[in-house]
Amino acid sequence: MAWCKQGLGDDALTAFIFKGDGDKHEDNWKKLEKIGVGAYGEVFKAKVQLAANECEIAVKQIHIDKENAKKSAETELNAYNKLSHERIVKFYGFCSYDFEMFIFMEYMHLGSLASYIGKNGALKEDHVRHFSRQLVEGINYLHNKNVIHRDIKSVNILMKDKGNVKLTDFGICKILEDVSKASTTNIGTIRYMAPEMSQPNYGHSVDIWALGCVVLEMLTGLMPFSEIENQQVHYVLYKAEETPLNHLKCDLPVASMEFLQKLLKVNSSERPKIQDLLNNDNYITGANSFSMQLLLEENTVLKDELAKCLSRMEEMENKNKQLIQEHDEHLKICELDKTRTESCNLTTFEKAATNENNWERSFNLLTEDLSKSGTITPMEDNLLNFKECSQNPCHTGFIPVQNLKREHLPVDYQKNLSTAIQAMADLTVKVTVSLVSPGRPAVWPQHINKPYPTGKSGRLGSGIVCGLEKITRGVRQGGSIHKKLTTCPCNECKYSPTPKQEWWEATVQTAKQLIFDNTEANSANYMLFYDSYNSHGSYLNSFTMANSSTEMDLCRIKCTICDPQIADKLKNSLELMDSSLKKLDKELERLKDVDKLAVFVSHPHGLPKHVSLGEWKEKILVEGKKPYYQFTYSTNACEGCLGAFVYCLGYSGLTWWKSTIYGGPYV
Repeated sequence: MAWCKQGLGDDALTAFIFKGDGDKHEDNWKKLEKIGVGAYGEVFKAKVQLAANECEIAVKQIHIDKENAKKSAETELNAYNKLSHERIVKFYGFCSYDFEMFIFMEYMHLGSLASYIGKNGALKEDHVRHFSRQLVEGINYLHNKNVIHRDIKSVNILMKDKGNVKLTDFGICKILEDVSKASTTNIGTIRYMAPEMSQPNYGHSVDIWALGCVVLEMLTGLMPFSEIENQQVHYVLYKAEETPLNHLKCDLPVASMEFLQKLLKVNSSERPKIQDLLNNDNYITGANSFSMQLLLEENTVLKDELAKCLSRMEEMENKNKQLIQEHDEHLKICELDKTRTESCNLTTFEKAATNENNWERSFNLLTEDLSKSGTITPMEDNLLNFKECSQNPCHTGFIPVQNLKREHLPVDYQKNLSTAIQAMADLTVKVTVSLVSPGRPAVWPQHINKPYPTGKSGRLGSGIVCGLEKITRGVRQGGSIHKKLTTCPCNECKYSPTPKQEWWEATVQTAKQLIFDNTEANSANYMLFYDSYNSHGSYLNSFTMANSSTEMDLCRIKCTICDPQIADKLKNSLELMDSSLKKLDKELERLKDVDKLAVFVSHPHGLPKHVSLGEWKEKILVEGKKPYYQFTYSTNACEGCLGAFVYCLGYSGLTWWKSTIYGGPYV
């Protein structure tokens, strides 16, 4: 049996879709490509030939053979039938036949806000304020109609163009017939759900919290609580009573931070009403004037040329700022690097005396700048930690990787060792961990009186890519099937209607005391190719701890790459390192206990890559199911090198049982 009803959208378009007879009126519209997938069906782009014009619409096809799908569709239709606002996606009507329902809606050309952020990254603050005002207008209309959306998130916000967003998907909204009554259903998307939604009796304020989560996502380019899994969000949100602001990894503009602090109050009664935001909050009321970049969308003649000019001007301005900053920082550190390199007697692999006065001059310049400006950049903070390191002040024997020459290495092994170190450097990863897991033990295994490092938020260390595997449509290069995925799980692909079907799984190895468990692995940043002070590096994506050993102080994290250029570079470096280490092992077959060279590449205190050269002193065989060696060495190191791969000539490798990881002063 078929039944249809026209909606409140454009009269002419609505009338044409439902013109004549027919169960689904398919003669009046033509289905095109799929543009979205939901829990109960798909969304397609379609076209309608209206007079001489071809109009585009979106058609949501829902399979209502299950009760949940039918209930969701009915809820959405009830909402659309009473809603009509410029910040709500237009509803043209629906028809149903047997176990299929077709909902006809306005087509939004740029897709979801989530997809836009996934492709373009974080938005500029004026762009965020512009969209925030539009969302507040839409939510204010809903609340005046006694409707709680309950699932406001970036996926459910669609973009007509770069300057206009609208709310959609009312499948789990709540229409309050009696304003005094509250909703009692625990429903929604966990990362955007207000804390009170775990309890009965909540109201309109849940949409205010969700709005704050979306604003934060626009500003950072990341979903709320992006570094932790869904199950852990429950604990963080409901038990620890933390907000997404407690998990920020970057600084936000002052005005944006103040606005978010109002919206993301754990106590719902402390959040502002939507009407107050619309009329009285300067973050919203001051967002009427938007940047010229978006106003250009209305000018069909000059838009492209002016946009190119603006883009070039902005690019030049940013480049100039970057050059000025790099120049200032270079002046402070060039003497520092020169002193470190020249002060090392690298051919004997022993520590050399450092001219302390040169170091003092470099950091005196930095101290003078700080006293004048009163501010400190992250790089300057890392430099200060580098200087004041308790384990190795002045960092004798550290060589910036770009300054390393063959002459620094033993004559007998220069060729292969130089190649191995370069490959090792290309595979070295800068690791920044923002959380401390509650699961960290009190003491080391088998050492009752030896405390285990407690860690701290924002700690820095190093790791190395020790493996890379290509996955195509869920099939690994070895032929096995991926248990969960058929498309790339990175942030960009996750929200894209056309995610990549080919990606690579990189394995990063580091110290377990740096990243203890999956909670910490998910909170960390993993940065490749940070070789010098002016290089930007590349970040890895989608992290899961694969395996670990507290006793060996070793862990491996699976990360995602969908850039073929990065994957090729890592693949070549892995092959180069493997082949050069095999040649070195062959050369050192009889001399590995005589020429006891130990070398590692690290990011000391989060700075660009440095090479350390020295000798291993003692080799300790650890018995067990699979015996392995532990080493002590004189190679120059510090607490900021934690997790770096240590190559002990003739012994170490990237396999699990041959891995040697720098464990700091705690091991």
